[in-house]
Amino acid sequence: MSYVRSAEAIADIAASPQALFDYLDDQASLGLHMQEPSMMMLGGRMSYAFDDARGRAVGFVIRMQGKMLGLVLSVEEIVTEWERPRRKAWETRGDRTFW
Repeated sequence: MSYVRSAEAIADIAASPQALFDYLDDQASLGLHMQEPSMMMLGGRMSYAFDDARGRAVGFVIRMQGKMLGLVLSVEEIVTEWERPRRKAWETRGDRTFW
C-alpha cells in the first residue's frame, strides 16, 4: 500500500527477525531522540505515554505529546496489527487537521 506521506528503504541487517522486531517495537528507545530538544523540532521535544503493554499488542495505545514554537503537539496511535516478528501496524486517532 502506498501513502502520500511515506518512505521505504531496503537493507540487509545482521540480526534475527525476532531481535530486529523487538528493537524496533520498543517505541521508548526508538523515539529517544525526540525526547530531547532538537533543531528539527526548533527546540521542542516530545514525551511518550504508554499503556500496560507499552504498545505491543493489538488495541493498545501509544501517546506522544510535546511543544514546538509554543504550539502543543499531541498524537495518539492505536496498534491495529501485531504479529511478532513479522508485522506491526497502527492508526493515528483523533483530529489530524494540523497536518
